[in-house]
Amino acid sequence: TRLALIYTGKTRLARNLLQDVLRRWYSANTAIVANVDALVANAHTMREALLAGDIAAVGTSLSAYWEQKKLMCDAEPAAVTRMLAKLRPLIHGATLCGAGGGGFMALITKEPNADAAIAAALREEECVLHRVNVHERGLCTWFEKADAPAAEEQ
Repeated sequence: TRLALIYTGKTRLARNLLQDVLRRWYSANTAIVANVDALVANAHTMREALLAGDIAAVGTSLSAYWEQKKLMCDAEPAAVTRMLAKLRPLIHGATLCGAGGGGFMALITKEPNADAAIAAALREEECVLHRVNVHERGLCTWFEKADAPAAEEQ
């Protein structure tokens, strides 16, 4: 797989980040409005890259997304900046996940199964590399009928 997930140990307080984003949005700042348009365009670019199986373009879109998120609320911890610099030769792209509370970073690697190279690059960092697999059929759900209550059994 070319997808890696790293627990950076560097969480950000999501509530404060989201307040900053909302303040910037409601100020109708032209740079923020343009960035929201760019986020939408990048989502379409990412979709096309995924459909085409273009791993490098997926990584590029992922990194663009991270840069766009930082424009909304610049909250990249120094340790994450350092980790990304160390990983740059090994990855097509990366982003911190969610609004910040989880402390996870997703990576698209240039080479498949790059866990050893990632671990070596980050050996001096306090982080944890997690193995990730994506099921080819996607998410599947199903419902199971619960046993009927005793009063309804006949």
